Amino acid sequence: MASVTLILTRTPLHEFVYTSRGNVDADNMADEERARFYRSRTQPLDRPPNVIHYSGRWGSLLLLRGPRVYGVVSIADNSPAPATVGGQNVTLADQNLQLTTDGAAIGHSKEYTSMERYRTDYGDLRGRWVMLHPRPNAYDLTYEPHNPVVQTLRTGHSGNCIRVGGGDPGPEQGILIHEAPNVTWLKGCISPRPKDDKREFENADGNPSFRAQDEIMRELNTYGAGRGSLYVLV
Repeated sequence: MASVTLILTRTPLHEFVYTSRGNVDADNMADEERARFYRSRTQPLDRPPNVIHYSGRWGSLLLLRGPRVYGVVSIADNSPAPATVGGQNVTLADQNLQLTTDGAAIGHSKEYTSMERYRTDYGDLRGRWVMLHPRPNAYDLTYEPHNPVVQTLRTGHSGNCIRVGGGDPGPEQGILIHEAPNVTWLKGCISPRPKDDKREFENADGNPSFRAQDEIMRELNTYGAGRGSLYVLV
């Protein structure tokens, strides 16, 4: 049976804010501009922020089917590439990655854009939503049907998702990979969507995030017996 592996990178940083006008890029906000963004017109900058915005972060997610992956190393940052048996190279978000594998061929690969919550509702990085931390070893993935929290997305939602195992004790142990029409549906979880599609989606079955999630779950169930691995890079 083939193995199914996901690789997540959040580099380079692409930050956005969800608004009534859709997702607005927030990469280049100056500190004072950001401070004003989270305050009403009458709220001085020396007073606490009083306007809520929903901050998100885009990333890139690579799906691989085929080899068992034992390690992932970026070779674009002059890191020494390990001597490996079954070493294979892939590209993700313009980064060259070297995989340590069992030598089996890659039968299928597909890149998605990922979406996560980023800053707090008042624009701070301290106390922000939990984000799965980068580490050299993989997290475990398990298909989970009928999750009661994911079912709250909309009436009749199946609740089907992927649970991430092996996180640090606490909030990381509750992280899921699931569909999200917009970033307000994420509180630490990870959501896939088609590569470079950064729109807000209709909250309905068949939206692009729904289809991306369905593709990944189908790979996991068809080729991995409902299980897989996730590598989180910087």
